[in-house]
Amino acid sequence: IPAHDEALLIERCVGSLLGQDYPRDRLLVAVIADNCTDRTAELARLAGARVLERHDADRRGKGHAIGWALRQLADESFAAFAIVDADTVVQPDFARALATHAPIEDKALQTYDGLSNEFVNWLTRLAGLFARLRYEVAIPLKARAGLSCPGDGLVMGRRVLQRFPWEMTTITEGWELYARLTLAGITVEYAGAARLFAQETQSLRASGTQRQRWTQGRMAVLRHQFVRILTAPGVRWPQRLDLLAELTSLGPVTRA
Repeated sequence: IPAHDEALLIERCVGSLLGQDYPRDRLLVAVIADNCTDRTAELARLAGARVLERHDADRRGKGHAIGWALRQLADESFAAFAIVDADTVVQPDFARALATHAPIEDKALQTYDGLSNEFVNWLTRLAGLFARLRYEVAIPLKARAGLSCPGDGLVMGRRVLQRFPWEMTTITEGWELYARLTLAGITVEYAGAARLFAQETQSLRASGTQRQRWTQGRMAVLRHQFVRILTAPGVRWPQRLDLLAELTSLGPVTRA
């Protein structure tokens, strides 16, 4: 869980992960307290998480924090790593749903990414509708067609991370990973029964700013990967076209 000054939400997130119907000795919840100035680290420890405190004023941001934490955990024998935001909660069967895809050391999985506050106002309801259409209709259809599945809530197997170390160059980690892995011949599979729910912004101003950043991030991924999308060996043309469609989509009300 990458967390920068998330004292208000971190206990809820950790609690949902530790409250799963899954053997505790086979599960680790790690919080990256990234350049925090509040009680995030303290509250995460009290909630039962392992806390990795990071203080690096020169390399700020979620992407750097996750890469740093994965290097700290590299020597431990995990089958896979699930990266969730601090405003997220997961269903009690989240880990068991992922385990049905075992062995997952060589896989990348996309989980269901819904909204925890879907019915607060008209904007969250609209965002929730589009999230449902995406994760209950569009992405399952992609999976049936053998296409790689994009979005947030990515789970990466241990050996996938060994082959493709975490080196993000954009602010949209999920999209960058989706493009990199797909072009390397790894199909991101859909684990739709593994469900997590994040908070949606509740005002047009905050929503517009957030989605502008996401759009800029996708455009950056497209710029960096455009030549490879056209020329990478072994990638089917339906997958190339789907990559282009996903990275150029404006997505005004979808979270991913």
